[in-house]
Amino acid sequence: MTRPAMNVREISARGICWQALAAVTVQALQAVVTLTVAHAVGPTEFALWGIASVLFNAQHLIGSLGFGPALIYYGRRDDYRDAVDVAFVATAAASGILCAAAFVVAPAIATVMHQGFVAADVVRLVRIMAIVLFFSTTAQLPQAVIEQGLVFRRRALPEIACVLLYAAMGLGLLRIGWGVWSLVAARTLQSLVLVLLFWAVAPVRPRIPPQLRWPVLRRLFSYGKFFSASAILSVVFVNADTIAVGASAGAAPLGAYSLAYAVTTLAPTFLTAMLGRVFFPLYAAIRDDDSALCDAFASALHFVGIVMLPATFGLLVVAPDALAEIFGMQWAPASPLLRILALYGAFRTVTLATNVAVSATGRPEVLLEVEAIAVAVALLLLLPLTRWGASGVAWAFTLGQATATTYGVWKTRRLWSIGALRPLLPPAAAAVVATCVAAAVRSPGIGAPLPWIAPVALVVAYLAAVALLDRRLGETVALLARGRAIAGGHVP
Repeated sequence: MTRPAMNVREISARGICWQALAAVTVQALQAVVTLTVAHAVGPTEFALWGIASVLFNAQHLIGSLGFGPALIYYGRRDDYRDAVDVAFVATAAASGILCAAAFVVAPAIATVMHQGFVAADVVRLVRIMAIVLFFSTTAQLPQAVIEQGLVFRRRALPEIACVLLYAAMGLGLLRIGWGVWSLVAARTLQSLVLVLLFWAVAPVRPRIPPQLRWPVLRRLFSYGKFFSASAILSVVFVNADTIAVGASAGAAPLGAYSLAYAVTTLAPTFLTAMLGRVFFPLYAAIRDDDSALCDAFASALHFVGIVMLPATFGLLVVAPDALAEIFGMQWAPASPLLRILALYGAFRTVTLATNVAVSATGRPEVLLEVEAIAVAVALLLLLPLTRWGASGVAWAFTLGQATATTYGVWKTRRLWSIGALRPLLPPAAAAVVATCVAAAVRSPGIGAPLPWIAPVALVVAYLAAVALLDRRLGETVALLARGRAIAGGHVP
């Protein structure tokens, strides 16, 4: 798909606005509901949500078969409608097979997760989440069709509506005593409504019956096969730590690990949504223009730094003590895990930024190489480090991710430059200032403040500092407010 450069920049500006609104809303409401349920039920019962998250993450195994990214990469050809038909049939078939397999192996999963769990609860959970997995994977294809058209408002509004439904249902069911099952029920309804809404607003839908064209399938698969293989390794990597903690340490440590993981991956998940939904189609549209591509990558790094730097500093310094104070000492084992997994989240985010760049510019095979390195190093370290319990598992996967990040940076070395890194200095300075302010608020010399004061001080101080120090951010905000693109060719 060829677009005039200015049109691309204007669309990307609107895309960031809409996707930021959707991502912030989704992450904030999901975090509120998750943390509220965790506070109400305690680590042992909340551990069930850790198992549920494993199955929910498995949606990426099917959703990342590569058909969606291939639709974006190849653009609107004459056989685009055939490509949508092929992608729909393949995705639905694979999702159905995985869902059926989950139903069959549910008792075996309950046998593995035997320490501190009720087998019947695990079986029921696995089978419900298998249905959620089917809805979630089939929703990813219309998302790609919408993103290919760069109409981000259509992409954002269904997500916002469905997370509002999720929050209302989850908190309502918790109030009447459903406990951790309120999260499971709310996620099930959310995933069903989301797939229906996405197909309702998608500009192109599958025909009834779909028309399959084998040459189209081969072309899509030639690009998407690397997404498929890397998705398998990614699912292993993202979920193996949860399985290792649950199988070796039991329910209570898994509950603490699940909460720490949920908190530390809020910012990376937000950035994943932004990088994939906005910058992947943008990179694909300008992949033959090296100058524009470098400018876009620099802007992506700047955006990553604005979000990830304060999040990482806060998780390392402020969050561990605040977590135990807010949720109670029963959650104290999660505090050291926050510091380790904060590093994991930072490395993971940089890897995602490089993965988006290489895949959108025609090198999807790098995705497979990056995930293979992460899995290999993590599994190599897992056996010797498991003796230190959940912390050892966290370190094994953090070091595996750090190694993969180093490789990803090397594979995108032509996009890195002093000019790309210089915009990271103002948000880094602002993050340091904000962390010092939050630490000062917690100082014993000023008394015993409420536990949430330090996190609030961190956020307020960072927003003030970055607004003062980061001129590039101010220019971007002003231009976005006027619905224009950044002067000089930078993508907001």
